[in-house]
Amino acid sequence: MSEQAPDSPHHDDQPLDLGQMFPPHVLGGLESEARNAVRGTPSGYADSTTGSVRLPGQHAPGNTAESGLVLEQVTEEEPSKGKAGPTWREWLPAPELFLSAAARKARKAELEHAAAHHARHSHLYLGRMVKAFAYGARYVVTNTWAHFTAADSYADDIAKAKAAKGRKVGEASGNDWVRALKAERAQLGRERRREALPILGASAATSYVSVLVAVAEVWGLLMAGALLLPGLIALMSYGQREHARRHPDLTPLIYTEPVYLAADAPLGKESLENAFKRMGLIKNESEIHLVGLPRAVAVNAVELTIELPDECDLDKLEANKGKIAQAFRVRPEWIDLREDGHPGRVIVWMAARDPFGQPFTSPVAENPEQQDVWGRGVLIGYNRRGEPIYIKLKHVMALLGGTSRAGKGMILRNIMIGLGLDPRVNIRLVAGAKPGEHRGYSAVCATFFGRRPARLIQLLEAFLAEAYRREEWLEDQGRAKMSEADLALFPLEILIVDEYKQYAASNVRIPDYSDPEGKRTIKASDRIADLLEEAAAFVAALNMTILVSTQDPDANTIPRGYRSNASARIATRTRSATQTNAILSDGATGAGLRAHDIREEDRGAAIVDIDGSKGELIRSCFIEDEHFDGAANAIGAGRALRESLGRAPGQFPDPIETQLLRMTGLSSIAGGPNGSGRPGQPGADVLPLLEQILTAFPKAPDGTRADKVKAADVRSHLAAEDPDRWGLNEEENPAQYESRVGTELAAAIAEVLKGSGAVLKPKAGIRFGKRPDGTDDKASAYLLKDVEAALAATRIAPK
Repeated sequence: MSEQAPDSPHHDDQPLDLGQMFPPHVLGGLESEARNAVRGTPSGYADSTTGSVRLPGQHAPGNTAESGLVLEQVTEEEPSKGKAGPTWREWLPAPELFLSAAARKARKAELEHAAAHHARHSHLYLGRMVKAFAYGARYVVTNTWAHFTAADSYADDIAKAKAAKGRKVGEASGNDWVRALKAERAQLGRERRREALPILGASAATSYVSVLVAVAEVWGLLMAGALLLPGLIALMSYGQREHARRHPDLTPLIYTEPVYLAADAPLGKESLENAFKRMGLIKNESEIHLVGLPRAVAVNAVELTIELPDECDLDKLEANKGKIAQAFRVRPEWIDLREDGHPGRVIVWMAARDPFGQPFTSPVAENPEQQDVWGRGVLIGYNRRGEPIYIKLKHVMALLGGTSRAGKGMILRNIMIGLGLDPRVNIRLVAGAKPGEHRGYSAVCATFFGRRPARLIQLLEAFLAEAYRREEWLEDQGRAKMSEADLALFPLEILIVDEYKQYAASNVRIPDYSDPEGKRTIKASDRIADLLEEAAAFVAALNMTILVSTQDPDANTIPRGYRSNASARIATRTRSATQTNAILSDGATGAGLRAHDIREEDRGAAIVDIDGSKGELIRSCFIEDEHFDGAANAIGAGRALRESLGRAPGQFPDPIETQLLRMTGLSSIAGGPNGSGRPGQPGADVLPLLEQILTAFPKAPDGTRADKVKAADVRSHLAAEDPDRWGLNEEENPAQYESRVGTELAAAIAEVLKGSGAVLKPKAGIRFGKRPDGTDDKASAYLLKDVEAALAATRIAPK
């Protein structure tokens, strides 16, 4: 007897039972060992993920399956098991228009546009109807006369006879022929006039006119007009028919203007096909085919799926998006094209007005709640379709760049509040310029400091030391990279270097670490670039991410090694194609990613090249930053969430900050002792603002303070104490600096005095003696008595 598997077509043979070949104690564990052996293979994965789910309570009587999730394989021999019955949509066919609200909305918009279009052309239609009526009246008179005189039957023959007579072909017979034809015509006309039908027609016409006159006399012209309408319609119809019969090559008298040819025509098969033909994208004899109905997917946008003819595909449409936009009188960024299964089937989305015209307010800032940075990512904005765009800062290096005042800071603002609301993330924020604009984030930052090239080098060295520690742990575990399950032990480290160009252009020099004698020096910028490239090469797999943000980069601004490893890129408006390529990678401009073409008025617009959104135009979420701090609520919520879990800055062991403290003796946890981004000694007392102002008053030799001090001297004193907050920014002139610091100082004093009832403001026109030229030295100044009174008020104010 031959041996074969049970599925063999030879069913007459006895199948081989492999179970009889093993002893009972081996057979008992054979199944579990086999599953464990193939669990990691594609076959094992398929085996564990196929079948129908059966819950323990659904086991049949006598089933000895253990409690838990059971996978029951459903075979083709048991079609009744695990197969859902047909839905009402499957057995009751219905048009998509009845089932899809989006399709009904699009059809409604299409009908409304058609009605408006025809209303705009109603004067043309009225003129054409009048013309058709005139033709109809004329044709009725001429045709009636021709019928009753039989001219329609003999006109051609009489004309031929006269022509023969004129050519003198048989002159006598020609005259007789004409006279005979006319006699026959007269006889036929008399017979026609005696027929019943013409008599009834004449009677009906006379009666109709009589009724019209009577109705006009009794009920007025309005009722007579209603009664006249059928006659007018009949004459117009007759004129249209007769004109088409007599002149088949001419345009009909009455016709409507095609809706799909209108410049504002909604997206549809006819309008899209006409646009493609006019712009030379498809042949005149070709046509496109709709897959389903157009769908209204937004307040001002329509989407439809089309099948393209052979000579056109998605790449051709993308390359000619400007022509399509021209045909529909919209901007290219109002159109979105996506492949639907294959290049010949395309989803076309088009907005009737600017989809980025209204700002998108950040829902995270308005209603802060815990975020999932690892799984979903950080919300940074919305695309033209109104879909949210998230950036996933896991296992990637990221690059953000653009020109000044183009929205780069707003994107970073969205990233910061999103990171702050996930307690599994350690945020390391390094500002390249003055850190004042980032001061509000310090409460959730494990590390935060301003422009200090030497400290950035030390931070990168500590960052790398942590990376090597994690890598060693992975080696002990026999794994290649970390996952979400490791976040409890190794939180997601995200280092953000803002305004990197300030560090790249820095002239600060540091000792050359490779010189054993310590005599040589190197530029700090070169060391920073080397450390960035070293980290970018391997730390992504260790739950460690670096995001570099810079302004107006060129090809050499970002270290080449870091650029090549940065797989998440965001470009706001740039000044040139070179800058665009520096951010989005070489060749980005040629691929259609043209950040330098973003209009200046499109604040917050950016092109993203990130996971899930390759080369997409977006607009960042808006978070108020001028009239008030719109991120404060979210940062406060993030701080409270972290404190409740023991994950606020300073609450957990931090190897990176520990190494920084050991190397420098200064801490930058949460922005340092005063949260300003200025590192300081841990636990160092920071003088309150009013006491800092008090120390600005000059002291006499006997220790008494002057009774007044210039406001400018107070600003200089505060800048010396905290240059990151009160110092002059590089882009500011003295007038701008005085205005900014004056406003910030007034707001800070008001916050300190809140609830005390006291007010502290500088007095104008205070005399400080004479100038060298003999004029009075007058200036705005703080008075000692006012500052002391304000201090006293804060000490006795109710808490």
